[in-house]
Amino acid sequence: MHLTMDIEIETTRFGRLTADEEALLTFPDGLPGFAGARRFVPVPHGDDSPFVWLQSAERPELAFLLLSPGGAFPDYAPPLPADTAPDAALWVIVTVPPGDARAMTANLLGPLVIEGQARRGRQIILDGDRYSTKHRVLPAGASSAGAAAGAGR
Repeated sequence: MHLTMDIEIETTRFGRLTADEEALLTFPDGLPGFAGARRFVPVPHGDDSPFVWLQSAERPELAFLLLSPGGAFPDYAPPLPADTAPDAALWVIVTVPPGDARAMTANLLGPLVIEGQARRGRQIILDGDRYSTKHRVLPAGASSAGAAAGAGR
């Protein structure tokens, strides 16, 4: 018999979250610039939203907005490390400027690679100048009425 344990996390953005401890994603090496944040809870952004929040279990104020790059960047195919698990998913961190969701950008230079079964992730930093940390998600002048409208929640 295998018992799971729920944990409660007090957050700045979402208030109190309850999560199954086995659902936590672990980043053994952390994320560059965010010392001490190694365990995260994925929080859906909404039913029809392409976005997911990655809420730190250790730092209440730290949450990243993530996007699977396939829809917005169909040609995005960064080289992955040789030891990447076959079930790994690729996500990019999105930045939404206050008051202007249409100007959101995605960090294609430092994607997150998350292994589903192991519940383990890492951020890889790509070489070269093909990608940057600020690729526009929506074309300039695009309407944000669809998926982007609630991205800054």
